[in-house]
Amino acid sequence: MPFRDAFHVFPRLTSPRLVLRQLQEADAAACYQQLTHPEVCKFYGNANSIERRSLDSARSAILQANNHFQRKQMIVWGICMQGQEEAVIGRIALQDFTNQTIAELAYWLARPFWGQRIMSEALRRVLSFTCEELELHRIWAGTDPRNLASCRLLERNGFVREGVLRQATYRDDGWVDTAIYSLLREEYMERP
Repeated sequence: MPFRDAFHVFPRLTSPRLVLRQLQEADAAACYQQLTHPEVCKFYGNANSIERRSLDSARSAILQANNHFQRKQMIVWGICMQGQEEAVIGRIALQDFTNQTIAELAYWLARPFWGQRIMSEALRRVLSFTCEELELHRIWAGTDPRNLASCRLLERNGFVREGVLRQATYRDDGWVDTAIYSLLREEYMERP
């Protein structure tokens, strides 16, 4: 599927346990509650991040993400359990597309769902879409190197750690390093 064709209708993705769907305004309360949980937001953004300021700002972030989809700049999926599609438990996104060949990956998951390999399942489904359907050349992610769970998630799913950008991100605890991971389409296609 050519890159532009992916943006005619929002790509709803499914996996054995999950449905990845477009976020709606009605999801704002769940997103805001999840992103203001101290453990979830520890490595995600900072207090000034639009999604964490207020319920209204979380709603605005969802509308903004959907507008970015219309402009072919971002795809933001709400993560839901099969049969419970009204309840968003996290988010996974492709953003900052470069020349329709490279995208940044971003994600978070509500605290009660940690340790169940849910994000790994969501990531595998997004990688399948990204590499097999969009045929992007490279997917990359930046994560706080102290976020060991995120580093392991990326490594388990074939991402290679390229290096660390020193004090590249401002979080609630000040300037922090960002570990950069990437996966090339050819590496994904070679995996068993």
